[in-house]
Amino acid sequence: MSFFCIYTYHQTRTNRSKLWHRYAVIYTYFAVVLLAITAINLETGISRWVCTLPVLVYLLFGKKAWLYKQL
Repeated sequence: MSFFCIYTYHQTRTNRSKLWHRYAVIYTYFAVVLLAITAINLETGISRWVCTLPVLVYLLFGKKAWLYKQL
């Protein structure tokens, strides 16, 4: 995940970012969080990381994209 995020960051800085980069970051992040939830005891608080997903989607796609996805 970290290598992919570094790659995506580099592509963004050099203006070669594609839309699938954003989707891949979100799906990979969500998969890592779900894997951590299933592998680690829920009492540790790892399940609260799921709450960061809407913020990540908002930061990557903006307000209008998130609004149109909901409609």
